[in-house]
Parts: sequence; C-alpha cells; structure tokens
Amino acid sequence: MYLVWIHLITWMVILVTTIIALFSQSRKLSLISMMITRVGYLFAIVTGVLLVSHAFPNHPALTIINGYFRNRFNWNH
Repeated sequence: MYLVWIHLITWMVILVTTIIALFSQSRKLSLISMMITRVGYLFAIVTGVLLVSHAFPNHPALTIINGYFRNRFNWNH
C-alpha cells in the first residue's frame, strides 16, 4: 500500500513542479523545478514497475488491459 501512496504523491509533486516550471518568471526557479520533475519521473517509473510486479500475479488480465490503454492513449505522458 505504501507504494501506491509514494506513486500518487510523486505524480502530485510532478504536476506542481511542472506548473511552477512553466509559469515561473525566474529562470533559476524554472530550472530547479525541471530537475525536481525529472527526479520525480524516476521515482514514478520505479514505483510503477514495482506496482505492476505486485498487480500482475493477482490480476494479470487487468494489468495487461491497463498497460494497453496507457500506451494506446498516452496516459503516461
């Protein structure tokens, strides 16, 4: 369960830092926000892989369908 929370909080941090990077007037603040976002992507990828490894043995069909729709509609981007 802790992986789900880490994953969700990471995506919230990515959202906030992306907004700060896009709308900031300060170049330095934008660069810091972009770096935090990049590190957040690493956490999101790692926790996502760990979540899939836990979900697949219990619900393989749902995990495959979820992966298909994420790739089909670019929900990860």
